[in-house]
Amino acid sequence: MSLRLTVLAGVAVVWLLSFATLGFLTTQLTTTHARVLMFQKEGEPPVVHTDVVREPVMAEAAFAAAFNRRFVIVLVCVAALTLIAALVLTDCSVVRPIEALRRATETMERGGAGPRATLARRDEIGALARSLHALSERLKTSEERRKSMIADVSHELRTPLTNLRGAIESLQDGVAAATPEELSALYDDVMLLDRLIADLHQLSLGDAGMLDLACAPSDIAPELRAAANGSTRIILDVPADLPQVRCDPVRVRQVVGNVVGNALQYAPDGPIILRARAGAASVTVSIEDRGPGFPPDQAETLFERFYRVDGSRTRDTGGSGIGLAIAKQLVEAQGGRIAARVNEYGGATLSFTLPLASPV
Repeated sequence: MSLRLTVLAGVAVVWLLSFATLGFLTTQLTTTHARVLMFQKEGEPPVVHTDVVREPVMAEAAFAAAFNRRFVIVLVCVAALTLIAALVLTDCSVVRPIEALRRATETMERGGAGPRATLARRDEIGALARSLHALSERLKTSEERRKSMIADVSHELRTPLTNLRGAIESLQDGVAAATPEELSALYDDVMLLDRLIADLHQLSLGDAGMLDLACAPSDIAPELRAAANGSTRIILDVPADLPQVRCDPVRVRQVVGNVVGNALQYAPDGPIILRARAGAASVTVSIEDRGPGFPPDQAETLFERFYRVDGSRTRDTGGSGIGLAIAKQLVEAQGGRIAARVNEYGGATLSFTLPLASPV
């Protein structure tokens, strides 16, 4: 209601001032015209009688007064109609859409959908509505991912904890003996939990923009060779004159290790080619496998947390689904990009870029 009153008051003031100014000027012109006629009539020599001259003068004055009255009446009517039209147009085109946006934001606050009624408008209110709608969709997606992540985290933590509890209960009941093999299995489950918690902590740091990076001009060729870890399945294709990039070498090794580990997990057969090429402003590192690949429409989904191409895979056969999400965070935090595609062999090629230390 306050917006309506403000708009109405503004329109009223502007129009009243405009019509008042116009009325004042018209009245002054009419009065001046009457005075001029009176002066002319009084200045002429009388022909017959004085009252013959006075009658036209009085008629001119009466005409001016009647004209002024009619002008004021018309002025008031036009002003009233203008104010009513301005109020109606303002209410329809400004106040009601803003009120609809306000109700939509309250709905968004309760978890509902964003505004849709004003999306077709091409003015500032339509742009605001589209922005609010995009924000609503983003919040909805974030909420769905948050719920999914909580469910996935609980599932990933439950499995090793269940294994640990079963093994410890077996040891307590004397069903199983504390053999080196049994203790080694318990240790593996504990280390798996430790790595999972560390990965989740790193994801949270990345979301908060608090990743600890030590970016500097570095030669990443040694890091690529170290990430290969002497595996006979990994074929290195790294030129000797690879230029330096601005990055954190430890994080680069972590990224390559995560991507290579993902390739080894999902493509158990065939070679894995680790390639690096220099461009005009960046170095591109790609990891290519000959495995089963993934559906082309899931290229972006690969980097989501806890995502697996084959939903039936467990952590033992398909990893936890965090490695590529961490790799994406680390690459983007160093100013690069990461992407995935299906190569000509039907496998997956994941590539990422890092900016050159001294761009050409």
